[in-house]
Amino acid sequence: LRRAKSKYRYRIDWLISLSEARKPPVFDVPLKPATLDEGEKLILRCHVCGSSPLKIQWMKDRKELTPSGSTRISFSDGTACLEISTVSKLNAGDYLCKATNEAGSEFCKAKVTVKDLYSKILFIYTPASTNSWSLQQTSGWKVCTWKPSCKLIDVFYVVPSY
Repeated sequence: LRRAKSKYRYRIDWLISLSEARKPPVFDVPLKPATLDEGEKLILRCHVCGSSPLKIQWMKDRKELTPSGSTRISFSDGTACLEISTVSKLNAGDYLCKATNEAGSEFCKAKVTVKDLYSKILFIYTPASTNSWSLQQTSGWKVCTWKPSCKLIDVFYVVPSY
């Protein structure tokens, strides 16, 4: 603020205010849909631009997510990241990342699909009696039991502790 007096007794007030225009959040790299098997790790990432400070909020099926034992949330250099260490069918759904600052808010979303272990099994024949067999995988064993009386296949996923 500057005040100047002249010999004519006029008073002139100047107020000059310079401020940078605030930019609302914009997702330049949005979330991508993901399909995982039960037990795998989910990583959702997106990148947002806009004036600081940016507040990031993650939601699943319209409910806010918070960090917990298996859920990690981070935001660094414009990259928002959500990690779930071991997914189950309960983690399937619609995920949303919302960015907010003084200039506005924006969101991006993606669908996460989790396939159960049963969808991995392919049978060429139907066993006639009660049978058990196993299939070794890199991370453990799948043990399957066929019960013809109820036409049911029990599948157990076993990870050995060496």
